[in-house]
Amino acid sequence: MPKNLRPLAANRYPMTAAPISPDMSTHSIPTVNILVALSCEAKPFVDFYRLTKVNAGGFPNFRSDATPRNAFAINLVVSGVGVTNMAAACGWLGALASNQPSIWLNCGVAGHKSLTTGEAVRVKQCKDSSAARSHYPPLVAKWSGQSVSLATYGTPCTDYPADHAVDMEASAFFAVANRFVSSELAQSIKIISDNGSSGIDQLNAARISNLIAGKITEINAFTQAMLAILPPSAERNDLSNAIQHLHCTASRLQQFQDLTNKLRNLGFRDKELSEIVQAAASMKQLLSALRDLQQRTAPVIGPGIARG
Repeated sequence: MPKNLRPLAANRYPMTAAPISPDMSTHSIPTVNILVALSCEAKPFVDFYRLTKVNAGGFPNFRSDATPRNAFAINLVVSGVGVTNMAAACGWLGALASNQPSIWLNCGVAGHKSLTTGEAVRVKQCKDSSAARSHYPPLVAKWSGQSVSLATYGTPCTDYPADHAVDMEASAFFAVANRFVSSELAQSIKIISDNGSSGIDQLNAARISNLIAGKITEINAFTQAMLAILPPSAERNDLSNAIQHLHCTASRLQQFQDLTNKLRNLGFRDKELSEIVQAAASMKQLLSALRDLQQRTAPVIGPGIARG
């Protein structure tokens, strides 16, 4: 981060007296969780969605409930710079909202050797410069712009690599957010703020806010596309909690819910289905076992008659 750029004061935005509710929204209304590093990155979202600062403790937190304009709640958290701060902010937010249908979005600025400043890009691969692990968020939701690889560094990077963008938080966002939602539902959109011709020494808080504000409608469109792939809350069932030990994408969660609902209609009890879930070593194996069970089980004759 350049020396002339620091997180803005927490009292930049008006604060409400009421603390945030742990429930955060009703189960039928999804929540968009937005994570940014700097208050100047938060400002365009606060203005666009008319967010209000809540006195939640932990991290600067801005929120709005669902409105006729937006059929979803928004929860924005300012983490501070670096992977440690971002990981802590994601964990804090996830603990508050773990039971809610939600999508997670990391937004902010990033550098790139050749891309034009002000361009919005979606992160298709994210790696930590100090670790071997990489994240590959699947692009299921529609995105009209470029998708790039990104590397997260522990210090500001001015020697731009030729093949990827650079930032200081995204790898931590993916590592923690994917503990709370499937990989399709945790995405990162970056706005190019500096490149080989215009370095980080030319950045300040106002310029960063303006760069993000210039792409806020595109980010909002991507947010709407992500919300469209959330499984309807009415289709959730209690057995979903039993598969937390398995890697589960949103599409496989939907298949699991469909199969277990069909097997219930065939007379299977949740206790029987739970035993199959616990015996599975992967989601692929579990879905195969449930399909096989469905195919070799005759339908129940008469309503409400359970097996065994």
